[in-house]
Amino acid sequence: MSSLLMKEIPLMVQPSLAKELGLNEALFLQQLNYWIERSTKKIDGKYWIYNTIEAWHKQFPFWSISTIKRIILNLEKKKLIITGNFNKISMDRTKWYTINYSLLQEIEDKINIEKEKENLEKINQAKLQFFSNISHEFRTPLTLIISQSEVLMKSRISSISLSNKILDIYRNSQLLMNLISELLDF
Repeated sequence: MSSLLMKEIPLMVQPSLAKELGLNEALFLQQLNYWIERSTKKIDGKYWIYNTIEAWHKQFPFWSISTIKRIILNLEKKKLIITGNFNKISMDRTKWYTINYSLLQEIEDKINIEKEKENLEKINQAKLQFFSNISHEFRTPLTLIISQSEVLMKSRISSISLSNKILDIYRNSQLLMNLISELLDF
């Protein structure tokens, strides 16, 4: 097996987040969350981390510095990350970062609603397919019952009560067939 496979700590991201934000932004946000969870720097009720672009580049050596800047800018525009300057020395321009977890929760809720809609649609399609299949399964024997009833009604049957029973079978079979036809048209 190749030594490149999983010998390092892998960068992981939820596919639904990558689909919503883009893979680069999702990876960056996940890595930012990793560091925020370990941060002891709490300011205004939020945990923050600080990093230079060059330090981010060391964590993401497969991206260029301009790509990292673009990712951060995109996440700032989407208001998913909040940046600030809490440095003790005013000329220190190192950015501080935190995640807007409430907005991230809104995105997660939106994704969950979309998944629920997709699941409901799949369930409805399965129900319709089952309904259609079962309706067709009823039609076949009903067609046979109706055709045999018609044959029996045309034959000369001396018993009136038997004739009436055959007529009842025919009428009720026709009624069921009409109901099934209406359901299929629905």
